Amino acid sequence: MRWPAKLIEKLTHIASQIEDNDFAPTAQQIAVNQQFTEQIHALRTRLEKLIAKDVTDFNNVLKERNIPAVKATTGGGNQ
Repeated sequence: MRWPAKLIEKLTHIASQIEDNDFAPTAQQIAVNQQFTEQIHALRTRLEKLIAKDVTDFNNVLKERNIPAVKATTGGGNQ
């Protein structure tokens, strides 16, 4: 996620537009929301793969050299 804040800002903006409106979301708002949701899922999948494979491989190298391992989680921490 090179610019995660920008995606969060976009989602927050569209959510506030929909929330402040007395009418149902437009087709365009629904489409944009779906696009952002797909982007988030794709980025989340990439992050999980990175943690599962690359961090594990890196920790194996560290273990071979008697260096403490890196701990990584995908939990809801601060951004």
